[in-house]
Amino acid sequence: GTPEAVEAAKLPRVSVLRYSGEQGRGGAIKLGVSRAKYDAILMVHADMKLPDGWDVRLEERLAAGDTVLTFFAFGVNLEDDDIPEGVAAKLRSTAMTVNLRSRYLWLPYGDQALAIRKEMLEELGGVPDIPLMEDFVLVCRARAHALRRGLRLRCVDGPAALCSPRRWLKLKVWKVTIINWVVSFAHMILRVPPATLAGWYYGKH
Repeated sequence: GTPEAVEAAKLPRVSVLRYSGEQGRGGAIKLGVSRAKYDAILMVHADMKLPDGWDVRLEERLAAGDTVLTFFAFGVNLEDDDIPEGVAAKLRSTAMTVNLRSRYLWLPYGDQALAIRKEMLEELGGVPDIPLMEDFVLVCRARAHALRRGLRLRCVDGPAALCSPRRWLKLKVWKVTIINWVVSFAHMILRVPPATLAGWYYGKH
């Protein structure tokens, strides 16, 4: 996901932006959005793998008049690593739980490749310029907007977007799950500032 790696890949029609701010991923995404030339904004992590035909299905979802924000089904890439079957089973279970939460509670996270029209993103206040939980804050804004206006957050039809398993392999599935729960609880209920959460969260990684 480094600028050097992207440049080395020589991806067509991809501009590499170097972000030197201290606001973490939120600031980096905000910079990217400010330079975007098209109406549809897709926020995807560099280590994710999108399914074939993702662009056509994504455009179909965004074209629906009642759509505020879209997201892909969540999956973990289990093909590129020698992952024990026991761990793979836990990751599949995690994916199932994430998909139930995102589809029925409208609470997808950033590792599901969030997409939104630029005009709608601006109406929601833009990408939160915070070092952690920027995806969660944006989704909560989109969800509240949809509920007020009778609109929807929609999952893109078809195969899942695959997330890298390296974080779970490094820290173990149960530990990553607990960390995510604690961070979400601290942010939503205890109102811990994102900068404080980021210092703790990334320090654990």
